[in-house]
Amino acid sequence: MLKLLLPIAVLVALLIPATAGAAVTIQTSKNVRDIRYGDSVRVKGKTGDYRGPVTLEIDEFPYEGSYVDSATVSTNDKGEYVFPRVGPTRNARIRARIAGPVRSKAIEVFVYPADKFKSSRADFDHDRVSMSISGPPGFTLPPDKLYIYMLKRKSKAFQRLGGARTMTQSRDGVYRWKGLVRLPSSKHGYTYILVYCVKDSPEGWGRPSPEQRACGERRINVRN
Repeated sequence: MLKLLLPIAVLVALLIPATAGAAVTIQTSKNVRDIRYGDSVRVKGKTGDYRGPVTLEIDEFPYEGSYVDSATVSTNDKGEYVFPRVGPTRNARIRARIAGPVRSKAIEVFVYPADKFKSSRADFDHDRVSMSISGPPGFTLPPDKLYIYMLKRKSKAFQRLGGARTMTQSRDGVYRWKGLVRLPSSKHGYTYILVYCVKDSPEGWGRPSPEQRACGERRINVRN
């Protein structure tokens, strides 16, 4: 009886779909999920007993469930897969799909506009600042709501320097500003950094934060 059952068991095993033992996982390398526009993350995962092609699906903000196929790779002999460069153009949910179809859970990648920010001392009371903010074609910002803040060493709040400043749109998706920023007067020197924010920035860019919501206020508290 045992000798008769063995071939049947083998036959049943052969009839089970290859994805039956598959539990698809997905993650970003070093759990990095915050990037600038134009940069990318490395996405990897495992597929359990499954060996074969893995397709990456991406649904960019506003998250209507319209996942599109981005790329396809094959697993190695350990059931591991890697997408070395995944670069959404704005906040996105990504997931992996194998035959079946079987899908991983979705993870979110937060994309911030690309930027360049330079400041140098112009004189005792001023810094000279030049900056640019950019995104994909069609990227827009409210140009007249740029604010610059100072954070002094050991301070617990960002201090606004002046009022709103107006950027110029140099080309599609690119905004620039340069000028002098007046610093608070002091009889003693102090160590500081300058940062910026744009009030009423469009949704779908970066992580929502209390600091961004407070953009434009005189002081913004620093989170611990």
